Amino acid sequence: TFLVECCRARHVKECTILRCVEELVENWGASTDIGTNEGSQCQLTALSVASARGMPTVVKYLLKKKANIEIRGTGRFRLQSNARKTISCQNATPLDFAANMRKAELKEGAARESVKDLESVLRMLKAVR
Repeated sequence: TFLVECCRARHVKECTILRCVEELVENWGASTDIGTNEGSQCQLTALSVASARGMPTVVKYLLKKKANIEIRGTGRFRLQSNARKTISCQNATPLDFAANMRKAELKEGAARESVKDLESVLRMLKAVR
């Protein structure tokens, strides 16, 4: 979906992604809970992608719009600390994606400061549960 693709955009500032997400939801009626259907190897919602990528402003907006935090998906994400490495999650909630990404980043030697956005996302998702 366009919403998921906006959240996937690489080398784009989070504030720009947020504006695109808002535009799609507010003006074009995009559903926050419709995910990709790229076969069994990749099934993601916008909330899953934003959570895994550590985008707190996007996650906050999607939660405000009642995105379902229980929708499970499967996907693979590149680490920010080492783009040659990826994590893969199967049957994971947005909370699972964010937690696994944080764990992998720290394992790769990422500084605590560099995972602060993932930690913010984790706090938001846990508060909604």
